[in-house]
Amino acid sequence: MDNELYEELKGTIDSVVYYNEGNDYAVLEIRLENELIITAVGTVPIPFEGECVILKGKWGYHKEFGRQFVIESYEKTLPKGTEGIYQYLSSRMIKGIGPATAKKIVERFGEDTFEVIETHPEWLADIPGITRKKAAAISESFREQSGIRGVMMFCKDYMGVGEVSKVYKRFGSGAVGIIKQNPYILCNGENSIPFDKADAIAMSLGTPLDSRERILSGIIFILRGVAAQNGHTCYPVHDTVLQASELLGVDGAKIEVVMEGLLDSGDLSGYKVDGKRFVMTNETSEDEDIIARNLSRIMASAGRFGAMDISMLIEKVETTLGIGFAPLQREAIFASLENGVMILTGGPGTGKTTVVRAM
Repeated sequence: MDNELYEELKGTIDSVVYYNEGNDYAVLEIRLENELIITAVGTVPIPFEGECVILKGKWGYHKEFGRQFVIESYEKTLPKGTEGIYQYLSSRMIKGIGPATAKKIVERFGEDTFEVIETHPEWLADIPGITRKKAAAISESFREQSGIRGVMMFCKDYMGVGEVSKVYKRFGSGAVGIIKQNPYILCNGENSIPFDKADAIAMSLGTPLDSRERILSGIIFILRGVAAQNGHTCYPVHDTVLQASELLGVDGAKIEVVMEGLLDSGDLSGYKVDGKRFVMTNETSEDEDIIARNLSRIMASAGRFGAMDISMLIEKVETTLGIGFAPLQREAIFASLENGVMILTGGPGTGKTTVVRAM
């Protein structure tokens, strides 16, 4: 971003013009501190009218809608003053509170309203129309919204707005506590974030460099990278240890000891081939098991041809197509018809398409 165009705006969400729950894209009308109303667009998870926000970004121009502030990052804060508190509560952001109830609460508790709702919800029951049960529900909803703000404030220095949104949607208002317990949980499952960002959070929390969770997450990061870049579903233990040592800044001997424990506990999967040890993620191991079971199922029911019939069929296809198959092509065709199932691999120009055509 051009620093000369970078700005920070403070204001209140006056209107949520548009909000997409799928990707958190929002079009908002923001009332600035000088009462000027501007249009702001960008990723803002679960926006509500009345919320106080600090927006960072730059101005842009939409050919249809005109001048807009493009949000790069933001913070949500609680409003101050009775008017701001009333607007916040009357926006129905807090379940159980509408404009009429908001007015009664603010008239009774003034600028102490938020503290009462969070720490003394039973006091709300003194207001006509609010039962103790409703007061408890209001307090719970308010604390949930506080949790959203807490997640945003905790994560904003380490990840983008979209990633913060994913974290909140995944873990809810208790996300901060979950992350503090094990930051590397952010690298796993759906809506995961990159290892380096989770590692930055872990380092800020004082997580030891050689912690079990850090080494496990680093190894999984390496194995996923090997799979994505080179197509390998597993990797030699020795090479994994070397790469993990370089990535994590931890002695290889320590990593090897921890890896042995991870393999024994089932947090990683491993096996031997010709005396050489390999390691893979449990996710990949489970996928391979599923593939193997399905191939076995297909093979059990697949039709097969006898060797003599196959030779005759291959000669017939060669005559029909006017070609002569290379030895490996002939072997591939023969294997597919004899076994019922065959996995065909090979680089570009090795004749895979011709084999498929023949089959």
